[in-house]
Amino acid sequence: MAHAHPKAISPASWLAAGLISLIVSSAVLINGTSSLISQFNPAIALQINPLRSDDRVSVSLAKTDDARTGKIVEKGMFLSPIDARFYSLMGVLAERSDDREAASQFYRHALDLLPTELQALSRQLVFDIQSQRYLEAAETLEILGRRWPDRWSSFEPALPILLSDPDANGRITQRFADYPPLRVRLIRSLARTKEMLPFAYRMAVDWHDRGVEDVDSVINLVTNAFLREKRYTEAYLLFQLTRPESTKSAFVYNDTFEMPFSGNAFDWRIRDQAGVSFDRVTQDGDAALSMRFLDNPIRFRNVSQLVRLVPGRYEVAISYESRDLVTPKPIRFAVRCIPSGQMVLSTPFQDATSKHKERHGFTVPATGCALLELHLFNEKMPMSWRNRYRGTLVLRSVSIVQRRGV
Repeated sequence: MAHAHPKAISPASWLAAGLISLIVSSAVLINGTSSLISQFNPAIALQINPLRSDDRVSVSLAKTDDARTGKIVEKGMFLSPIDARFYSLMGVLAERSDDREAASQFYRHALDLLPTELQALSRQLVFDIQSQRYLEAAETLEILGRRWPDRWSSFEPALPILLSDPDANGRITQRFADYPPLRVRLIRSLARTKEMLPFAYRMAVDWHDRGVEDVDSVINLVTNAFLREKRYTEAYLLFQLTRPESTKSAFVYNDTFEMPFSGNAFDWRIRDQAGVSFDRVTQDGDAALSMRFLDNPIRFRNVSQLVRLVPGRYEVAISYESRDLVTPKPIRFAVRCIPSGQMVLSTPFQDATSKHKERHGFTVPATGCALLELHLFNEKMPMSWRNRYRGTLVLRSVSIVQRRGV
């Protein structure tokens, strides 16, 4: 039986295969080279590889005032007819020529191709505001905020206009509530200036009243903004309005540490620090704050809460437990006036291993004490290994009552 011999490959076939290989290799090399150059000079990269849409867009954006840019964009539309960015660029060029109608058509077509296209959305936002279509602008702002978070600061100028319109304000309040990163981004913008703080306040209360989940971070942002502006009454009122009635206690919030810490300045704030381990624990059926000192020198001031007290005489009751506590200088409980810095109470925790219940009186002065801070601290000393703190301090409750009479 005869064996079939492999068919000989003609020189022409070898040449064709070699040319195809060369073309593919060259294309790969050109694309790789243009990709590298585009990081530094998109115009040169575009000359090397005219098919790179990203470089064409970058060159066009940098030269929107150049009369030749239109041809660069038109060629991009021809080479990549479904790339929405080129239609947005044509819209920008039409605007530069004062042809708003053509610009709007280009932007609409760009958004038909890609509903999140940045240039088209940004310009549509401006068009809607200029035409007083505030509801449409509010929806456009939401899309921009979701899709382009890194560009959020460039959209902030629209906020005072849109939030001053009741309908747009309601739409933003409603639409932004459903996406936590977006609502935090919005509140950060509003809390940055005192003029926009009232909008942030109303949104925080509205979201809380409607049962929006995980709204504590927003409430805390607005609270801190009011405190920064020294508007203590509004800060405290916001905190009180967003607490369930069942959790409110006289003067000291979360006085027995039964609830998780909200991070608000009017709740217990626990800031981590090296050398101390903090835990919210339950012992004998009661909650407590445990502070375990890890045999290190420390400067301690990491447990605090703000309170509002009218001028007068008060008494603080502290329940705690010390366990093998060694403190070169005692950990102290203090009450301090925020505006003046005056310390109206400073008392040490006892080292002796035992359970302790103490009461201490203090007076809130008539001036310089519109806001007070309860805090734990130790006095400054050299950060030496000879001054090491170890053992455990368990804080079970802190409550304040007003004294009657003289």
